[in-house]
Amino acid sequence: MNLPPKIQKYLKERNWNICEKTENDLLIAVHGHQGQYNRFTWIGSIFLLRFLHTIALLIPNLFRFSEAFYQKHLNRQDPNTPEEILGYYKRLSKITHQGNRVLISGHTHDFLCVPHLKIINTGDWVKSNSFVIQDGSRFIGAKMNKRGEFSKEFVYKHK
Repeated sequence: MNLPPKIQKYLKERNWNICEKTENDLLIAVHGHQGQYNRFTWIGSIFLLRFLHTIALLIPNLFRFSEAFYQKHLNRQDPNTPEEILGYYKRLSKITHQGNRVLISGHTHDFLCVPHLKIINTGDWVKSNSFVIQDGSRFIGAKMNKRGEFSKEFVYKHK
């Protein structure tokens, strides 16, 4: 993963390893969005976004149009209905070769646990103030409600 040099140095000094994917016999953890784009649509949307951004720098009034265009046509569309959510996680399971492991993903901002699929989404710190703690084969989903006040939202025990 390419990070700015200052961030890379900061993380290295603290022995933190940032990666797109990590896996072992118990779990597979991925960054997220793998099931929402294929390589071509991802590259195309990035290219078009950068093109629109460059044009918007030259013509500032175009920024309002380009931002709205990006949000409507290029930005990822989160699954909304239970069927779409289930379909997304089934695709993600297949793409990552989950098998009998717990699949942990993030970045899609949906804090959830789907026990029958062995899937956990960590949510995010901005929208849901959520995180997941692993204790052996137990996974605890927690949320910060107020400064210093946390609640346990779920406990998933992997068999």
